[in-house]
Order: sequence, then structure tokens, then C-alpha cells
Amino acid sequence: MGKLLKLIFVTLSLLALAKEPAMADNMDHGYYAKIVSEGSAWSLRVNDLHLRDNVEVGFGNSTGNIGRAVQPGRNTVSILFAPITGKNPETGEYEQSLRDGVSFEVTIERLDFKTRESLEVNALHIVFDEEKNRFVNWPQTRFGQDRVMRFPLLWSEGKFEFSEQQTEKLILANGQTFDAYRLDLEFYVDDKQLWPHHWESQAVPLEDTPEMRQELWSAYQELHALFQSGDTEEFFRRMEQSWARAAHIYTMNLKSGREFIEDTRMGLATYQPVRPDGKTLQPLFLASDLQNAAVQLYANDRLAWIRPGPIYWEDPDTGEREWVSVVFFKTPTGEWKIAEINIGL
Repeated sequence: MGKLLKLIFVTLSLLALAKEPAMADNMDHGYYAKIVSEGSAWSLRVNDLHLRDNVEVGFGNSTGNIGRAVQPGRNTVSILFAPITGKNPETGEYEQSLRDGVSFEVTIERLDFKTRESLEVNALHIVFDEEKNRFVNWPQTRFGQDRVMRFPLLWSEGKFEFSEQQTEKLILANGQTFDAYRLDLEFYVDDKQLWPHHWESQAVPLEDTPEMRQELWSAYQELHALFQSGDTEEFFRRMEQSWARAAHIYTMNLKSGREFIEDTRMGLATYQPVRPDGKTLQPLFLASDLQNAAVQLYANDRLAWIRPGPIYWEDPDTGEREWVSVVFFKTPTGEWKIAEINIGL
């Protein structure tokens, strides 16, 4: 009888454990993109997720984490760029020209957080040749070394596609918009630790129409009212899945969305009408009327935000401002939800 009771107890214990959600280990490595450019302002996307901008038209050297956009298997790096040459003093319009010296070098890095071992793939090095009227693919890095293309866990074929026409819109953080070219290249990762985005199975494609813009603005208005109410727990509920993914990807020891946000400088208090640092929530801001605002769609037109962001806090003494760049998606039932807070510049 004792053995039978023990067996029943062990069985019930295992069943109880089976009902608990499995706690996956955090990633022990991260992914970074190092981009060196000359002659262009540009915006970086990975798998069509906006990551960051570069406004250094002369020489740009940008390194940053791209882990939140990387997926297992094939990945696409896209650079939307405007080869700006200057500004017309009479019209005030920026002028552009593909010319000798416009160049891009892209290196993808896989960094082990514990050992600091770095694997770097020199996925792209191209320079525009005016005489040939095309980008020339260089076999060496800008330092004259042979490009490394393959490791067991990270590799690239080094091929790229160039739009040849300015079919894209480059929208910068301040809302400035330029006609832009597009460069696409691929890299591959062997990685089972990457989580999908919580919105991927829900988000529907969007079309930039007056009706869509009004719906997006209503989503900002509703969120602003939530911040004004001080209900940070409701905001946490809306952000929990996004922050849990951030904890998994960016940290080695934070195991939940709650731990992730509370590990930041002000925690959830960041989203109160008056923050601990004294900054106060301001009325919603638009740089222009809604129909002319810089609305940006990305993630294959499934995510939307307005640049510059309409929601910000301001220090009443210094006038210093801090924006929260919230990105939304729309469900098949027509509900607008938060996809992420985009921390890209």
C-alpha cells in the first residue's frame, strides 16, 4: 500500500508540474549589425522590421543589436537609403545623386554573452561606380582583408538586390521623408532559441488610407488617456508579451516581462502621468495635420507608427523631452493593439 500511495503521489506531482508553463532558458548570445556607409542617409530593417536610422550623410558608422528582428533560418537585411548631396538654397529641397563613393559595408555578428566569442560575417561591401552606373561588389573589407562569409551557426551568400529606382520612402525620426532606394541582402542563422513575435499570427496587412490613419490616431488617443489615468498595470498587461520576449532575447537572467520592465531605470513608473524624475506627460503631438503626418508602415505593412512619436514627457524645469515610440497592429476583428515600443533611433 505504501508503494502504491507513493506512486500516486509522484504521478499527481508530475501532472501538476505538467500544467505549469515551461520556463525557457534565456538566449546566451545576441545578434548585431555593423554598418559603415558613405554618402547616404538610411534606415535599417531586418525581416522588414525597422531597427535604426543613420543621418550621417558623409561617413556613417553604426553598430547595434538586431536580435529582436532575427528569425531562425533565412533573414533579410534591408537598407532604405537616400544619397543626399546637399540642399538647394533656392528651393530648400534636398538633392540626391548616386555617385562615386556611395558605399555600404554590412557585417553581421553573433556574440556569445558568456565567453564573448564573436562570429562576424562580412555580408556586404559595395561601392557605386558612376562609369558602370552600378554598385560594384568588393571581395575585401574596407581594411583590405578577405571577407569571411560562413560559420556553422551564421552565414551569408554575399548576394544583394538593388531597386535601381527610388521606390521606397525613407522616414526619419523627426518625420523628414525622402524618396529612397532599397538594398536587400540575406544571411542565415542556425538558432532554435529565437521566439516568434506575439503579433505575427494576429496582425493583418494595412493600407495607408485616411480611414486607417484615423484609426491609428484613435489608438494613440486611447493609449495617451491610459497613461494619463496612471493605470500602469493595464499598460503592463498590454505590453507583457513584448517585454517577456525582450527579456528572453536581451538578458541572461530576467525571466518575465515583469522582471524586464522593473529592471529598467524607472520601471512601470515610466508610464505614469508624472514620472519619478519629474517629467510630465504632455498633450498628444503631431508635427502636421493627420493626413500629412509621417505614418510609417513596416513588417510587410502589418505594423504602423507615426514619426516623430505623438506621445512624450517633458521636464517642466529644463524642457527636456522624452518620447515613447509605440507601434501598433490591427487584428482581423478590427482591434488595434500594441506590437512594441520601438527603441530604434
